[in-house]
Amino acid sequence: MRACSERGLGGLRFCLVKDTGKYRGTQYFAVAPEAKVPRFMCGDGLDYHTGGPNIFHLASPDLERIRELGGSLPKVADIFANLFVQLENCYLREDMPDAYFAYGYRAGYYNKQKQLGLTDLLIRSDAAEQLLACHAIAKDQISPVYVTEDLVPGYLLKKSDEKPFPVEAALASRFEAYRDLSSRDRPRNAVTEKEALGILRSAKRRRKDDFRSALPKKQRELLVGTEYEPLIPYYSVCESGCLSDEYDLLSCLESPALTREAVEDLEKEELKNFTADGIVIALAPDGDKVMLTASKEVIRLDHEGPGIIGHWNSLAEFIAEETT
Repeated sequence: MRACSERGLGGLRFCLVKDTGKYRGTQYFAVAPEAKVPRFMCGDGLDYHTGGPNIFHLASPDLERIRELGGSLPKVADIFANLFVQLENCYLREDMPDAYFAYGYRAGYYNKQKQLGLTDLLIRSDAAEQLLACHAIAKDQISPVYVTEDLVPGYLLKKSDEKPFPVEAALASRFEAYRDLSSRDRPRNAVTEKEALGILRSAKRRRKDDFRSALPKKQRELLVGTEYEPLIPYYSVCESGCLSDEYDLLSCLESPALTREAVEDLEKEELKNFTADGIVIALAPDGDKVMLTASKEVIRLDHEGPGIIGHWNSLAEFIAEETT
């Protein structure tokens, strides 16, 4: 999509999210559909709070006696002292506008002052399919919306508020600031190997079942001088593992077969300006392969056809950004 301060594609408007960082980074734009859904159904939040004082917070004889007897487990109600459940919004079919993009917005209030609230960004299914096909969005960024003919029992019907959006003068100023910022030569904030290893170790501590043990030292030493040498520090943390829902880190035993497969696929396409010079180090759930190139950059290859749909400047940057 092309960012502009006037009208966007298919009834979308764009607003620059100002980047004030010291380092060069990806610029982001807020998207605001022009079509508004007049109302939506919501659960309005189901919350539970326990009442009365908690004796475990008081210096009382009762507490001392409980300690003498070995302590006490909390009541079930105390475990869920502040339980809040937010149900997904639903929409009436008769209210859905004839547009590729729309929004439902409910302004929030705090101390009687109007604050930014919750927004549903709605995309019609055929538009979503086109965006997925050109990799403008990822599958995990969208979820189905329940559209029904009648009011859902237990839900409340709320009016959709007008979503605030900067006036044209503010938009022009922001885009002028964006052009000025883009022209500056800001340094890239490179992720260090030490930072990436710290993130990987932290993830392994939190999600032990998602990672294998470290590759034994003798086997790591065999990788010295090979194209797998950059992975040795990371293999000292885990031989392989689930970095996130999006990427699985491959072991040095799993990688060669997938690397050959990637090279063969690219050779079949007879690409003139791209050669697969590297090794596959990670795999996405949809079959996309992540390759560490000979230039030490990391790229994601589209499994549906020849093309690069992801890029990281280094292995450390990939590990740091994609490990959750």
